[in-house]
Amino acid sequence: MILVFLFYFTIGALEYFRVVEDYQKHLEEEYPIHPILLLNFCILVVCLLFGLPLLIIKIFTHMKIFFKNLWRKITLPFRLIRFGKKLNKSTQEKDSKKSIELLFEALREILK
Repeated sequence: MILVFLFYFTIGALEYFRVVEDYQKHLEEEYPIHPILLLNFCILVVCLLFGLPLLIIKIFTHMKIFFKNLWRKITLPFRLIRFGKKLNKSTQEKDSKKSIELLFEALREILK
């Protein structure tokens, strides 16, 4: 149990040293009245308490974005084929309003 807490706070301390300069600069600009020591203490407390959970959330969101982009790249040829078929339908349509609706529907599907 002690090792878990030690690991948790070590990750928080490492995160503190990684982000302290950027956050300190932004907080000094937003809160010029407060002393720098108080701002550093607040950053340290937040990093120690929430450093590991925030890193886990960050990793999860990066993985989610990666797999979402990967899926888009894998399915792009199939979406292009469907787009070509719908584009042919829209060009063969006699009614211009219906043709425009079909064109926008095809564009909406390829941008999904």
